[in-house]
Amino acid sequence: MLQSNVAELILVWNALPERHQEDQALQGCRAARLIQTGLEALGETLPPDVMPPVLRAALVTGKEPTGPLGTEHRLRWGCWGRHAKEAEQLLDLAQAWQVSIILASSTREAARRKLLVRTLDYTATHDGMVLPVYELWRAGDEVRESSEEEQQAASLYDAASEAYLVGDIEPAKRALIQYRSFYPEDIPAILQLQRLVSAETAR
Repeated sequence: MLQSNVAELILVWNALPERHQEDQALQGCRAARLIQTGLEALGETLPPDVMPPVLRAALVTGKEPTGPLGTEHRLRWGCWGRHAKEAEQLLDLAQAWQVSIILASSTREAARRKLLVRTLDYTATHDGMVLPVYELWRAGDEVRESSEEEQQAASLYDAASEAYLVGDIEPAKRALIQYRSFYPEDIPAILQLQRLVSAETAR
């Protein structure tokens, strides 16, 4: 039984053989979305004085042998080694940005873009590469149901993230301000704007 209203989920899977990568990635994303939708529906039935359940999920596509990680108030499917560690780091990012489902770039690439996501942040890998991490909005058939507003908002947020990465603060701010015309109360956008202001002040 969970000790709080936050349900934490880690999905890490072995992406070999390569021909199964897309199916595995999409199945993982769909599973996370189903859990997210179910928890949201459950929250709507609760009394006002009860905190609604919140999902924090991290999805990583690995290339190492898979096996169980065990449980400790978390539901986990996983593998040993660096991919499991990466998933833990992504789960911390999901909490920091206050989002539900966060994907490693390996999962985004494996799903072959059959997802609607936004570029949430960037992380450094064990070999020094800087890779994007994504918040999952829709997966598989859901993507066809996405509105033009959602797609435009995701593109604006991606543009802001890419501009921030290369130090273009003003273009990043403009893109985020446009994004907030769609979703003014979006917490990651508010946090990202605060980060941009801090970066601008530090110059």
